[in-house]
Amino acid sequence: MSQPESQRVVDDHPTESEVTDPRAVELPKRTSLFVMRRARTVARVALSIGLIAVLSGGAWFVTGRVKARANRQSVADAWESLRVCLLGNGLRTGERPSKRMRAIAFTAPKADWPARCLGHAQQLDEATSTFSARTQFGHLPSSRAALEMRDFEERGRAVDKLWTSLRGASLPLPRHAVVAASKRGHGAQPARAPISQPALLKRGTLRAMGRTGQLDTAQYRIDDNQRLRLLLADGTLCHFHSTVREALEGENTSAESVSRWQTATCREAYIPLPKPRTLTLTEAEAGGVDLIYARRDDGADGLYDAVTGQRIWRPRFTGAQAFVKRSGATNILYARLNKANDVQSHRLVQFQLARPPRNHRLRIPTDANARLQSDRLLWWHTQGEGKEKHDVLWSLAIDMQKRRVLPRQPLGQLPSGSLYEAQCKSESGRALLFKTKDQAKRHTLVWLDQVAASPIDVGTASGAVSLSCHGTSAMLTQRAGADVTVWRCDPERCERSLVKGLPGLAEGRGAVAAVGEQLLLVWSEPKAPLRLRLDKISNMGQARDQILLDDPSYSPLSMRLITADGLALLVIQDVDEQLYAVRIDGAGHALAVVPARSEKQANAKDQQQ
Repeated sequence: MSQPESQRVVDDHPTESEVTDPRAVELPKRTSLFVMRRARTVARVALSIGLIAVLSGGAWFVTGRVKARANRQSVADAWESLRVCLLGNGLRTGERPSKRMRAIAFTAPKADWPARCLGHAQQLDEATSTFSARTQFGHLPSSRAALEMRDFEERGRAVDKLWTSLRGASLPLPRHAVVAASKRGHGAQPARAPISQPALLKRGTLRAMGRTGQLDTAQYRIDDNQRLRLLLADGTLCHFHSTVREALEGENTSAESVSRWQTATCREAYIPLPKPRTLTLTEAEAGGVDLIYARRDDGADGLYDAVTGQRIWRPRFTGAQAFVKRSGATNILYARLNKANDVQSHRLVQFQLARPPRNHRLRIPTDANARLQSDRLLWWHTQGEGKEKHDVLWSLAIDMQKRRVLPRQPLGQLPSGSLYEAQCKSESGRALLFKTKDQAKRHTLVWLDQVAASPIDVGTASGAVSLSCHGTSAMLTQRAGADVTVWRCDPERCERSLVKGLPGLAEGRGAVAAVGEQLLLVWSEPKAPLRLRLDKISNMGQARDQILLDDPSYSPLSMRLITADGLALLVIQDVDEQLYAVRIDGAGHALAVVPARSEKQANAKDQQQ
């Protein structure tokens, strides 16, 4: 049944005849085909460009990371080479490069250090000057420019700044020095910096013993038991002990001994004589009472017990001497003067416990010089005329038990006008040094306790001569400018050695003395630490220095060395006139002596008052 045209459903699908009929298909236009092909080409090009951009960016990123890593490694290797050459081993806790460089410069000065490190500094500058390095580390100071600085302090600050910057940069571990050096074209390890040692002392360990106007006025005595007593101008008396038992003043202790002069006890000597006054420390055996001769300009004087303040004797003579035995027995030598203050007679007073003193008039010339010893009296006077003029030395033995003086015995001849200078005790006997009062300053050494020993002519010495005993020998040390002459003497002869050009002595900022078979030099310079040099006399010119104290806030004014039996005591005076003591042994070990106050002797003084 046919449907009306208006109700006929429109069928958009072509019929089989329409599909199969080529004439019924509508072909696209040529313009549309071109547009489609160009779109596909543009897409492919865009995709290629994007892929190339991604790959290029990744390659650039990877290459940048590799270059940055390689540059950081180069900086680490260059810094390691410079550090080894400039500083040596790793820094100690709290130590900065400037401090290490200061220690090396003042203890091992060498002409090629730090100049030999300039090549390594140049390599570090090249490694840190690249764009990558500047991006990572910022602007770093030039290490080569720092090493070329002439001012030591500025050089140290520049190296500290460089070290701080690189320390915070988290650099990788340096490659093995040989590998790194070979890759840089050097083929060898960098020369390591000289070994440096820290300062032997710190400022905080020093303790003041007392005050004195001039260090040369400090007096010391060393007894046969190696106990050292030091008297300062302000009246402070210090005992540097030889044993723990002595240091503890007899208290119970299981320790037998410690190194000599490691401990000290200081007190103010109780002298009732009003100030101003001049004090002289007398001789004594180990354990003997400390007697001090005090004198005022108005003539008031006396020999006083330093603990109780009791006046033992009033000699009325400026040259009074005394020797105190451990038992308390005391000999006092003085001269009685006439109204013209000329010597009228020489006197020897003997004291013993529970017995009245005995005063001897000595049968010696009034113009004779005399020196009191523990068991004898030495005296000498001039004889002869012209070229035959000389001094004859005599000995008077003293019998302490019977309190008498035995007949005199000759000891030999001295140059005319000889004066007593110093003495010390060695294993070979007691050595006494005399010198003439003329300009020639001829020195003579006399050995006691040696029957066959005769006075030894040491020779002339223009400068001050110090005497100390070590083992079986007596050592004489004389300084003249920067040169030092040392005599090693035994009871038969003296051997002379000369050391030239020692630092610090010509400027008056040093002290030198013999310590056993070695020579000890301590000196200071402006803006430099306090240093010491200890070595055999023949090696002093090439010996390595040690820093004793390095504190910019502390500057010693003067120094003095006291030596005996292989040990030295360095006495330092600062600008405030305070004195400090440092013990130095034969191995170069230094120890600040901390003095203690004696409560027992302080109580005795309070009871006396």
